[in-house]
Amino acid sequence: MFVRRSLSVAALAALAPAVHATDFSSTVFFGDSLTDSGYYKPLLGPSGAVVGKFTTNPGPIWAELLAADLGLSAAPANTAGGTDYAQGGARISQGPAMGVPTAFNTQTTVDQVNAYLASRGGRADGNALYTVWSGANDLFYALQTYGSNATLISNYVVQTSAEHAALIEQLAHAGARYILVPNLPDIGTSPFGLSQGAAASASITALTANYNNLLYGQLAANGVSVIPLDTFSLLHEIQANPARYGFTNVTLPACTTASSLTCTSATLLEANADQTYVFADGVHPTTATHAMVAEYALSVLQAGSQLALLADAPVRTRAGLIDTLLAQASAASSGKGGTHVWAAGGLGAQDYDASSRMPSAEGAPYGASVGVDMPAGFGAVGLALSLGNYSPDFGNGGGFEQRELAFSTYLAARHGAFTANLVGTLGYIDYDTSRSVTIGAAHRNVDGSTHGSNASLAAEVGYGMQSGELQHGPFVGVNLQRVEVKGFKETDTAGHSTELAVGPQERLSAVARLGYQLAWSAGRFTPYGRIAYEHEFGDTEQEIELSMPSVSAASFKLPNVTDVGADALRAVAGSGFTVTPGTDLWVEASGYFGRDELKQYGVSAGVRYAF
Repeated sequence: MFVRRSLSVAALAALAPAVHATDFSSTVFFGDSLTDSGYYKPLLGPSGAVVGKFTTNPGPIWAELLAADLGLSAAPANTAGGTDYAQGGARISQGPAMGVPTAFNTQTTVDQVNAYLASRGGRADGNALYTVWSGANDLFYALQTYGSNATLISNYVVQTSAEHAALIEQLAHAGARYILVPNLPDIGTSPFGLSQGAAASASITALTANYNNLLYGQLAANGVSVIPLDTFSLLHEIQANPARYGFTNVTLPACTTASSLTCTSATLLEANADQTYVFADGVHPTTATHAMVAEYALSVLQAGSQLALLADAPVRTRAGLIDTLLAQASAASSGKGGTHVWAAGGLGAQDYDASSRMPSAEGAPYGASVGVDMPAGFGAVGLALSLGNYSPDFGNGGGFEQRELAFSTYLAARHGAFTANLVGTLGYIDYDTSRSVTIGAAHRNVDGSTHGSNASLAAEVGYGMQSGELQHGPFVGVNLQRVEVKGFKETDTAGHSTELAVGPQERLSAVARLGYQLAWSAGRFTPYGRIAYEHEFGDTEQEIELSMPSVSAASFKLPNVTDVGADALRAVAGSGFTVTPGTDLWVEASGYFGRDELKQYGVSAGVRYAF
């Protein structure tokens, strides 16, 4: 059910999701009225407590909502601790400001960025999320100054978009790694644009599209990677089907005031217009529209971590199969001799906890394996075929399905009290993905499919001691895995603004384990247990490369949040049961402990038969 986002920013901050660690150190915003969170409130006198943002006041704007979703804030930069430098009316590099009194002393977007960098000694925070959304006021200036002179307007747009790109490049060179750059929404289809007549409206639409293409094109040509938001296409999608998104009016302003800067609930054209109209005035969004921009932005930021699970999840699910194969290798060299066939199946829980950019991902992996092994001069050799499935659901809807077919071989050797087992597995993985993107009242499913592989090699050496009926001893081992996922492009039948192209992924894992195991021979029953400390070497948090096909921007990278900790304890408890002299059954439960970010448990059972 759609919950309208008209709460105060303080309330939103209180309701923001709890996070284990803030993935972005802060959110810093630059631009104009579209991102101004109340910079002019101190200048508006007593009424500033109610008005002061370019929307249907006192509703929050998209920057405040996005920051709250990330567990951060977007207070105006002229307040204590504020990081939103955006100011209504600001142009890229020149004055005068558009649509605000000269007494406001509006800073250009260039001045905003320079002021921020000067406060930090010229360096940006590489872990912060930056936003630069500007340029609309420069288009208004060009239209107002050059009238119908298309050549002068075109020249001005080329110059200004180049300055815009250079400013973003300056921020990147100062150390900013994650820069959100929304393109301009279609000014031609705003109430202002429509009021100019059909021909002028179409011309303004073309002008806006050209500015967007020039900006992204220049950034790409200069090798500057940014996180794009296609608000141009999003607005078109909303205007094409307003009822789907909860709107009743997409052409008229919700406010009776000339500027939304002084618009309140008392000056709305009709009750609840802040939620049912797209525009507050001639060009600015209402509270509801701002909320949709924030939802859209959050969906893009979450996508990296969600889709990065395609490479991480197989590493986790493969661990259970490796343990099964190592156990079969150990049984093959136990001295019972002969050729054996076996079958095993298991069901588990593998749940990733939520972070500020990734909803939880919860699923129950299951699988089955069959195998055969026979004696060899050094011990035993075996082959196995396995099928596995893992279909986690994301906490905000959507999820993915991972289907794997794996072929394995294993070798076992025993010399006195020493045992050595080696397992090699190659798996083919097929994926279907679905991201659920909420935009107002609409829930859009963005789907994709791809495939990949998982090659692993595991070795374990143990030393066994006998104390009456108790067998026990230490073991050490290592699991090496390489997961590869092919790149793919998503599709969304509701519109292209939410589609992403996902680059290929590679996940390398090297896990060492040190543990102790024991088994008690109690007649036909053999209860057993294992406990091991595991440590994964290397960086498990890797960036994922994405691009937005609906715009001309270059690909960009986001950090995923699948770093679930390098250390864990794995415990196994089970029992074998001899049915006949040649037939054994077993059942066991296992789990990982000490990793708050990932819950991983399972139960399995199997049968082993000697010819």
